[in-house]
Amino acid sequence: MSLWTPNGYNALIVTANDTTEPEKRPMELTQPASPSDPDSRWALVGKYSIAGGGPFRLSNVTDGSRKDREGPAGTVTGTFLTATLPSRIGPYTFTFKFYDHCKVWNLRQRVGDDKLRVAWYYKLPDIYVGNTA
Repeated sequence: MSLWTPNGYNALIVTANDTTEPEKRPMELTQPASPSDPDSRWALVGKYSIAGGGPFRLSNVTDGSRKDREGPAGTVTGTFLTATLPSRIGPYTFTFKFYDHCKVWNLRQRVGDDKLRVAWYYKLPDIYVGNTA
């Protein structure tokens, strides 16, 4: 899950994938969580999740190639002011790219000389909340 605000703050949450890593993200768990779900199974999801948030800036942004259905790409830099792992608090740099008319996008981050951290995000359908009064 990713959230980017117009005033320059973000929140990112990444969990293990339930189809490629079912031992880390139990496939029987669905959203919304059921009261009968064992806490131990959701604790497993939390164990293999990471989250952080703070201010960000965009740079080197391109508008993408319309013929290839690719969207904007660029660099996002910022500082995680809060994170589920203390080692993630502080500055970060990711590159980003949108695909499929901006319905799919990914973040990439170099970790050392030979490792790349990659997260894929998929746009969910818009939901009209309306007036709840």
